Amino acid sequence: MRCFLAAFCVFSTILLHLLSATTASVTRPRGVDLRNIGFYDPAKPFVCLDSKKKIDFSQVNDDYCDCEDGTDEPGTAACAVGKFFCEDSGYVSKLIPSSRVNDAICDCCDGSDEYASSTKCPNDCMERGRQMREERERMRKLVQEGQGMRQKMAEEGQVLKRDKQARLEQLEKERAELELKDEELQRRKEEAERPEKEAKEKHEKTWKDVKERLRQEKEQGEAKELFTSIDTNQNLHLEAHELAVRTEYEKLANNDGEFSEEEAKEILGEAYVTFQGFLDTVWPKLRDTFRDHAAAPADSNADPDSQEEKKVGVLSGSSLGSAAVEVGRAGVSWRMPILGGHWTALEDRRDRRAHPHEPVGTEGSW
Repeated sequence: MRCFLAAFCVFSTILLHLLSATTASVTRPRGVDLRNIGFYDPAKPFVCLDSKKKIDFSQVNDDYCDCEDGTDEPGTAACAVGKFFCEDSGYVSKLIPSSRVNDAICDCCDGSDEYASSTKCPNDCMERGRQMREERERMRKLVQEGQGMRQKMAEEGQVLKRDKQARLEQLEKERAELELKDEELQRRKEEAERPEKEAKEKHEKTWKDVKERLRQEKEQGEAKELFTSIDTNQNLHLEAHELAVRTEYEKLANNDGEFSEEEAKEILGEAYVTFQGFLDTVWPKLRDTFRDHAAAPADSNADPDSQEEKKVGVLSGSSLGSAAVEVGRAGVSWRMPILGGHWTALEDRRDRRAHPHEPVGTEGSW
């Protein structure tokens, strides 16, 4: 960029000197552009540049427009489209509309456009040229200074980029090391937690099996209690006539207010069933009614001690172990192991007059 500006300044200076020399040695009509001087030969007729119309050379600058392009009147205002050439030696040459010739306004810095007007235009082309050159020099220095700053900033940017790149590489290395440490710690954590996890899963499975077994045992206990209470002749066969007297189950038939043996037989599916058959086919039909009837509020005049209640106590131990709870109901007992160092004792107190032979739940021991 600096070389270009220097070359341009040298070229401008040489061009100005050439133009001055040409002007001094070549006679040309007023206002003719130096680039078109070859078309204006006083020894030949003038040819209009656009239409090739020929006129006598004496008609050039005669203040009458003969050519449509105005080339025959470069130094007068006769043609509206004509152009007047300001030589402006020492500054920058230019073309102005010929209508501005002798309009009392100085358009050329050398005053050549007002040669026949009352306005006297000073020739300040050299001063303007000096100011122009000073401005160009100022711009050159400014550009040079800007280029220096740009170069400095580019070098600083490269240094900063290298520093950032090195920092990034260091951070990447540290991240890789931390990831390895994290993986190792995660592996150790999983190894440390594996026994506990396996023990927990085993305990949960055991507890799930226990709950299912307790549910089944409870189901069988309730079914046994109902079977025994209906089997009044204690022959281990539940017969239709025994079920028919239990009017609370009449709603399972046609719910007409009467519970016949035929309706009871329809519930049993046959004349009588054993306990196993009762458990498989009849108990699912009677279960909800049996539980609703068992959960019904007791008589308000009944002895408070006859109300069923459940007391739950929590004991704790200092080490893992197991405990068992026995709960008696209608001749059936369950044992419930509790893992984890804690166990629950259940006490089921029932009306001893209504259930004289039913055992009371006892607490298991460690």
